[in-house]
Amino acid sequence: MAINRVSDFPVIVLGGWALAPDILRSIFGDGSIFIDINTLMPELVEHEQLRQDWKKRFVNAMEHHINTRPVVLAGWSTGAIIALACAGFLECAGLILISATASFCRTPQWRHGIRRSVLEAMHKKLLSEPETVIDGFARQCGIDNKKFMPSRSAHELICGLHFLEQASLSFEQPLGTKPLFIHGKDDAIVPCVAATALQSALGGTTLFIDAPHACFINNETTVISAINTYLKGCQNESI
Repeated sequence: MAINRVSDFPVIVLGGWALAPDILRSIFGDGSIFIDINTLMPELVEHEQLRQDWKKRFVNAMEHHINTRPVVLAGWSTGAIIALACAGFLECAGLILISATASFCRTPQWRHGIRRSVLEAMHKKLLSEPETVIDGFARQCGIDNKKFMPSRSAHELICGLHFLEQASLSFEQPLGTKPLFIHGKDDAIVPCVAATALQSALGGTTLFIDAPHACFINNETTVISAINTYLKGCQNESI
């Protein structure tokens, strides 16, 4: 079972760091467009610095997959950060954000992130023990299926860490739609208070689940039901 197609809106799904976006296929179904954000990370980072035009670059990459508008944009984890950053540059009928945050690292403006030292330690270990790093991250997410852990180049993964270290959203660009936030109460990677803060800033609705970072795993029925209800509302607003 996956989400119901209540409209003709194409659904663009952005996955998370290191993992295959197919991990979300049980929620969004084969009719959705899945984009692996990891393969695009080297285009967003240059000399260990996030490019100033990274949002435009990612929007351009997504537009290659979009034949009709508006679209429903969905993302999990790193993909949710990107979806939230890019939604205002696309014609979005809906925005589904799973395990989302405005900044993966703690900043003076956003207190709901992790310490940069955590990413620095992952960066160093990736150079010698990449499988250990990815396995540890997957376990924290609540993922134990190796098929969602494809072989990645160290360059892709490290560029992804630079992205997570430096990307910080401030929401100057209007989203054009009210988001649906879905977040695990036991998320050890992005605290659930991040979803509360985002909803307070942006509006929309939030579904909290007793689950870790990959909160949709083993909660497919609950998540799909919430998304279907949300999409029906998006369809009604477009009529």
